Amino acid sequence: NLNYALFGNLYLDFKNSCFEVYSGKVLGQSDNYIKTKFNSENIDSVNAWSYSYYEKYEFGTIKDYTCNYLTGACVQEIKDNIDSLDVAKGWNTYDAYQALEESEIGTLLNKTSNYIGNITNNYSAMYVYRDNKFEKSI
Repeated sequence: NLNYALFGNLYLDFKNSCFEVYSGKVLGQSDNYIKTKFNSENIDSVNAWSYSYYEKYEFGTIKDYTCNYLTGACVQEIKDNIDSLDVAKGWNTYDAYQALEESEIGTLLNKTSNYIGNITNNYSAMYVYRDNKFEKSI
């Protein structure tokens, strides 16, 4: 009963000073379709793409930008990385939240926020872009 499924993944690589974005939109498919088709074995059989795209920003000495955008198809970079993007896991998490009562969602979000807050409070590093690379700065 979905009008579309939208997914995305952002990856910031401090060591290599680059930022990658993967995203796609698939029209009118069931959750089972998403869970079973979005893997390296079956991604080529997905035929209801609205669009997909991949972008990569390199901030190092090369300073390069790559963009691959397709309407109605899947870009090669998503095909190559679909297992590590783990779209099915994200969809399972979405299903789990949909099944909860509103009061339960609030409780889970508070637990998650506290967990993220604890990590953030104990992590005092900040990254800056300097001399053609990302460096840790306190």
